[in-house]
Amino acid sequence: AAQNGHLQVVLKLLAAGAHVNLQTKDQGCTALFVAASGGFESVVEALISAGANVNLQTKTEGWSPLMKAAEMGHLRVVEQLIDAGALLNLQTKMDGWTALMMAANNDHMAVVERLISAGAQSHVVAHNGLTASAVAMQRGHEEMVDSIATYRKSRRIYVQVQSRGDNGIAEELHFPASGTFQQLQDEVWQNLDDDEKTSSASSLKLARPGHTDVGEPPVIRLRNDRQVQALRHGDRIVVLL
Repeated sequence: AAQNGHLQVVLKLLAAGAHVNLQTKDQGCTALFVAASGGFESVVEALISAGANVNLQTKTEGWSPLMKAAEMGHLRVVEQLIDAGALLNLQTKMDGWTALMMAANNDHMAVVERLISAGAQSHVVAHNGLTASAVAMQRGHEEMVDSIATYRKSRRIYVQVQSRGDNGIAEELHFPASGTFQQLQDEVWQNLDDDEKTSSASSLKLARPGHTDVGEPPVIRLRNDRQVQALRHGDRIVVLL
């Protein structure tokens, strides 16, 4: 039913107690996977609402619903899966490809842009050593290669510093920052007042990329319970202090 986009049948089966994450015996496809493959937005929405696991991979090749939607160029389904918490940089078991690589391979520009804006990493390497940009280059998608390259050059870090009082966030101050992590750390320090510097001394340390869990931004933890989150998104650095 999901494979053919039959929403009403899907809804009736779910209401009757159908296992939303049941996988086929051969390849391990789920209802969400085949619905995403077909671009059936209403079915995808219904399955997600019913608790479908958006990151459940097929048994043999390790494809996720997001990968399949990206490969097929179904932008709206890609957005639905992202909103539902799909892992952007998940790789297949067989060849280590990501959703971004699959979209780049088939020249789905809108999907590539959406994935990147959501945080998909263009430097992830497949088992054969290729990145998303290299995949696009092999296929002769020059505009795609340029788009990915432009994004990587312009990408910066968003930083958020929250000053927490007894009742939550007490104050927020916006100011621009730029440069390396060390320069950013120095700039944050310069914007602390004397009392804050005293209470925060020696504990202002910015986590480096790659030293946090997947999906978690680097965090500065201060003794006074402040946090600086390096949110890798956008084209400029903004610090909330």
